[in-house]
Amino acid sequence: MFNHSIISTSKFIVLLSIFGNFLTFADSYVLPELTFEILKPQGIRVSIPDEPGLQFFAFQGNVNKRIKEGQLGEITGEVFKKKDGKWTILDQHVSLSDGDVIHYWIHVQVDGKTYKKKDETWTFTSRIQTAERTSELNEQKISDGKLLLDENFDSLNKSLWSRIIKIPLSPDYEFCVFHNENHPSLVQIADGMLRIKPIILEDNYGENVTAYGTLILSGCTSKISAECSRKAMAYNILPPVISARLTTKNSFSFRYGKIEIRAKFPEGDWLYPEMWLQPKYNNYGPGYLSGRVILGLARGNDNLVNITNKSVFDSRRLDFGFRIGTTQNIENYIVSKIRENNRWTKDFHVYTTIWNSDGFQFLVDGENVGELRPDANGWMHMSNFEKMAPFDQEFYITIGLGVGGIRVFPDDTTSSGYKKPWRNVGAKAMLQFWHQRDQWLSTWRSESGSKTAFNIDYIRVWSF
Repeated sequence: MFNHSIISTSKFIVLLSIFGNFLTFADSYVLPELTFEILKPQGIRVSIPDEPGLQFFAFQGNVNKRIKEGQLGEITGEVFKKKDGKWTILDQHVSLSDGDVIHYWIHVQVDGKTYKKKDETWTFTSRIQTAERTSELNEQKISDGKLLLDENFDSLNKSLWSRIIKIPLSPDYEFCVFHNENHPSLVQIADGMLRIKPIILEDNYGENVTAYGTLILSGCTSKISAECSRKAMAYNILPPVISARLTTKNSFSFRYGKIEIRAKFPEGDWLYPEMWLQPKYNNYGPGYLSGRVILGLARGNDNLVNITNKSVFDSRRLDFGFRIGTTQNIENYIVSKIRENNRWTKDFHVYTTIWNSDGFQFLVDGENVGELRPDANGWMHMSNFEKMAPFDQEFYITIGLGVGGIRVFPDDTTSSGYKKPWRNVGAKAMLQFWHQRDQWLSTWRSESGSKTAFNIDYIRVWSF
């Protein structure tokens, strides 16, 4: 669904505090009764019926813990628009047991006046009827064919796109740092296009900084300290490449629809475009347990083939698909299209993914590349999940430029005659990659490095 709030709950609370003396509370108005519904396998839906003049509904709640008026809760939400005659808050990750008590407060706005309830409680018992999550999510779907997102990159919309700032570790261990806005050349808008272009760390911070320097990321978005700072030591060097990654995690997500991206992929050995759908909530677990959808990928190498069977993995090959599973056992579901006499990195193409409750369909320039559909046991091979799990949740968009890592480039491959410098299971993978830079760095330098850029013309999303 498309998540867009006119004003955040926290700001709304502050405004209430500042202007509380100016609000009019009419004793004669009776707030609507709340309805609580428990979802399977987990989640809760809280709603009030629509009434004349109702303009806003905010809910904040804690499980088995008191909550003060104005305090943000474990269950949080705000609604500025009714749907199907209700004002509804949905939290898909809360799990309740028999006897759990939700302490909550609510605010509603009616004809410009604000009314509140505080110090309220609701108790869950196993006798309360639960609702299937499938039905809930179907209710959340926006009307058929609606254009949810039309991003043309006339400017960088910072209310839509937020920056990922971190040294990437699990699950992909890319050989780059996703940096902040201190490097303007990383992310640029020109001619109605977004351009992400990699930078060599030592070109900006001096020779041997990769082996002896210290990196501390201002504004790091990770909660893992090792992804926010690093002191180079032995084979644990600093990431030799600076890159960028953008996401709509905090602003836009949807469940089922069509996403269309017109883009030109980067050229250069061991570069690749990141065009993903990622889960808004890790309902099925962290990492790839909750899934990731690949919206199109072609590696930047001109010639990358398997040593034994000559399978093609270079820029002649276009991949779509997804990954699921634990870090130790990740399953790749991929459909591909190979162009023997041309490269996917040379021109702009339109990459399309159609995602619905039956599976995925992938297209390039309107031509079908392939479909992926679950069997009777589903993607997770577990009878207690829906067959589309984990792809039955809301996902957001991620775009970026990746370098190396342990997922995208298979072992036992050669690139234009030289062996891939690292093994995906090797502890020294990034060090080995950097030590062999004389083999691959020249492929980045041609045409003043302009071909290494990942260019995106537009991104469009429709609902079903």
